[in-house]
Amino acid sequence: PAQLDIDVVLETPIDTRATPANAEVVFKLVRDLKKDNVVVAAKGASMTAHVTRILKQVEFIGRVKRNYFLVGLLPLTLTTSAGTVPLTADLETIGPTATKDYFVPYSHGPERWGEFEEYRTVLKIPRPEPGESLVGVVREYLRLPKGLRMMFRTTEPNAQ
Repeated sequence: PAQLDIDVVLETPIDTRATPANAEVVFKLVRDLKKDNVVVAAKGASMTAHVTRILKQVEFIGRVKRNYFLVGLLPLTLTTSAGTVPLTADLETIGPTATKDYFVPYSHGPERWGEFEEYRTVLKIPRPEPGESLVGVVREYLRLPKGLRMMFRTTEPNAQ
């Protein structure tokens, strides 16, 4: 159903040295996913997503020229009590994290840009494809580690 918050951690690290575009990554649910107090998917259940793109760009952030990366994620499936089902969802938030290197462009979440809110007009962010969410990382290299927490919100399949 639409408007369910799926709280997950990344199980498959995403790294420019090892993750090609088109790779499939796995997430694990941090808590039970419920609809009307009924567990739809249990804590620890798997969610899969397709890495649609990994873009590296360079831009002045403040007065410093910095690398930033954009990772496209397309949610694919969720393991539920009824089995593995197709999933449509948007990435809303990322973290909390020890570093403040991440942002979520186009999210409906309140902290989508975090530390980079003032640079949102400077960074070149392509529009996501239907169903795709983007993760932004401002670093010299791209490493989305295992255990990185994200929250997706389910959408109607035709709403993409």
